[in-house]
Amino acid sequence: MSKIVLKDIEGLDGKKWQRLVLNSPEVTFFHTLPWFLVWKKSYPETSFSFFILEDQEGNYLAGFPFWIKKIFSLKKIFSLPFGTYGGFVLDGKLGEDDFFSFAGKSVESLKKTKVIKIELVDFFGDFDFLHSFGFKSKEYFTHILDLIQFDSDDPFKNFTRERKKAVTQSRKRGVEVVDIQTEEEVKRCYELTLSTYKRYRMKKPKYPFLLFKNIFNLKEKENLLKWVVAKKEGKIVGSLINFCFKDMVFAWEGASDFEYQSFRANDALRYYSILWAKKKNFKIYNLGATPKGASGMLRYKDSWGAKKRYYKIWEWESFWGKILGNVRRLF
Repeated sequence: MSKIVLKDIEGLDGKKWQRLVLNSPEVTFFHTLPWFLVWKKSYPETSFSFFILEDQEGNYLAGFPFWIKKIFSLKKIFSLPFGTYGGFVLDGKLGEDDFFSFAGKSVESLKKTKVIKIELVDFFGDFDFLHSFGFKSKEYFTHILDLIQFDSDDPFKNFTRERKKAVTQSRKRGVEVVDIQTEEEVKRCYELTLSTYKRYRMKKPKYPFLLFKNIFNLKEKENLLKWVVAKKEGKIVGSLINFCFKDMVFAWEGASDFEYQSFRANDALRYYSILWAKKKNFKIYNLGATPKGASGMLRYKDSWGAKKRYYKIWEWESFWGKILGNVRRLF
């Protein structure tokens, strides 16, 4: 007889969770325990929780990871934070009825607490049943480069003329791409990230330095992180953080030195990462979501030969959540 239990990250059995994630056909790096631990160390004031479906022996059959953001006595639930892919994780052998029952009981249980909003990112298109629980969906898209079809013998034929020219330019100007090595280099990469935020007129940093530092420590787990930097005469002029899991490499965060814009560091980093992912037999290179109205970024991702991949974010708001949302929009 299976049962549903609620656990915090300290009470989670890491080995059982990782086994569940590995057995699940549709998960990403952002479902892994190392990522949860990185996030917890970086945002100690927040918390991760998990609904777990256990069998009689205590094995994990399904899971629902979520991040809790507290607003006074109220809560917002994200699976997972900052739009990274989330939602339910299930063993490939779990029956459909058992999964629907687990998912439904999990979200209904959350609604009974002081939760004003629940948000789930549905990359694989599996959660349409959430309509019946009062959720509404919004459509977004990312860009996916199919590495199976990618020709590594003649990589330039995959790109537009503009992108070929940019990659060639970075080579001629002597830009070198290497793995990040030290915490001092992490600091430099974070400086570039902050300057990039300012160029895009972001009011405050999206991520703290502590998050970058903890991501760097994932280097000990070689199969999860590929963080590369672009150097010109020893100076770091660009950075790209790639996360790796199963058949996907995900380009998570990149930045470059605007003073070295003509050296095309971003192109050198992307080109290197794509070739590396192909060589390591990954099947997908995910260039990440594009904000609405960012036409330049859209053209840039198209130029690598990547195709749009649509996905949904499911949202549920309580009565008070809707009231607070309307008040916020007024001001």
